[in-house]
Amino acid sequence: LKLICHPYAHAQARMATSMIPVQRNKFNKTLRVLAIAFVSNGLIGVSPWAFGTGAGTPGTESKYAAERTPDPFFKGPKFLKVLYEDRFMQVGDRFLMSGLRTLAEETHTIIRWGAKGDWFPCHGKKKKVITISGEAEDILTAFSRLSRTDLTEIQVEFLVPAAAEGVLIGINGENINKITDKTSATLNLQQLPKLAESKLTVNGSPQAAKDVAEWIISVLGDFEQNVRKSLSGSYSSSNADKPAEIYALLPDDQIGRIIGKGGATIARLREGFFVDIEIDNEKKLLKIAGAMGDVHAAHEYISFLLSNFGGARGGNQ
Repeated sequence: LKLICHPYAHAQARMATSMIPVQRNKFNKTLRVLAIAFVSNGLIGVSPWAFGTGAGTPGTESKYAAERTPDPFFKGPKFLKVLYEDRFMQVGDRFLMSGLRTLAEETHTIIRWGAKGDWFPCHGKKKKVITISGEAEDILTAFSRLSRTDLTEIQVEFLVPAAAEGVLIGINGENINKITDKTSATLNLQQLPKLAESKLTVNGSPQAAKDVAEWIISVLGDFEQNVRKSLSGSYSSSNADKPAEIYALLPDDQIGRIIGKGGATIARLREGFFVDIEIDNEKKLLKIAGAMGDVHAAHEYISFLLSNFGGARGGNQ
């Protein structure tokens, strides 16, 4: 059993083992005491990148996390899952992670950012899943601040349990038509056969998106077990967090497009995908390095970005 923990918890674990009589030649007994000490400190199955009061320390995630971890994120009374899209969302900070942390603290919520290398599969640009945990009113406040209010129309993609589709749609579409008439927004509920979730896409004003979010939270109150089961899920392969590199050849005119004015574009790509991007101007070679899932997401988006300009050649891993 390999445990990764906060130094403070490690010190307490050592203290616990020194106070409890243990036969040191019995490895299994020593291991058992250590495991008890770590669980008591709430560091088994801590959700990755969870921000907010009592959110815990980023660490390893267990498939039983939602059932046995003391992490406050899983204890939230309500949850809202949304795909992050930088065109229609903002965090009020130049740096995404610190912006989410501040947002969580100020709205009394816990905001969970997808695990390292884990991306939701989307055409053109894979997206990170953001899950907000807390009271319904606080979740709506956090979501409202996350949405760009300077735009008259935005697009928001919510993730909901597949089991809730029938209730969301209603008999002959009664329920979804009712919320559509109320908000004047366009709603599209898409089934995701390979996942136990469905994607509800909303096109409308920021207020309309908030009203739909409130509707979703109220409906999912009857599907608490399905919602909690989805909290520990992953959307990428099991090797998504392993180190990887991708190389691609670029024409001269596309190197400048990736770098951007004053290096703004390449900086945004590095921060947005959590990867290291280097360009060898002499060899016209682009290198993307990081976690496998992050690297592939960045490469896919760059290829999509340059598709109207001839695309990047190669892609040898």
